[in-house]
Amino acid sequence: MWNNATEATDMWAVGCIGYEICLGQQLSHYNNRAAIDNHIRGGPLDLSALDQRFGTEIRFIIHSCLELDPTRRWSAETLRRYIQGLFRQCGSYLFG
Repeated sequence: MWNNATEATDMWAVGCIGYEICLGQQLSHYNNRAAIDNHIRGGPLDLSALDQRFGTEIRFIIHSCLELDPTRRWSAETLRRYIQGLFRQCGSYLFG
């Protein structure tokens, strides 16, 4: 378990999972903790494949979860509210 796990690192993971769900491939192929930590702290991100294939809302959500500055990265609550708003715009009140 990582000692430096925070909500910001959890939200980074959400962004990585969203990227993988959309594109069927991992955002990064790093396989050790030091390389992953470095990547999260500001390593280069290439989101061009996502940007070319998906609409504004999906891109905005994933980009917001993968914000390099952890103080600007979305929280779980911000993500929940944003998705709730999208469902409400579409006429579905799945979240109450």
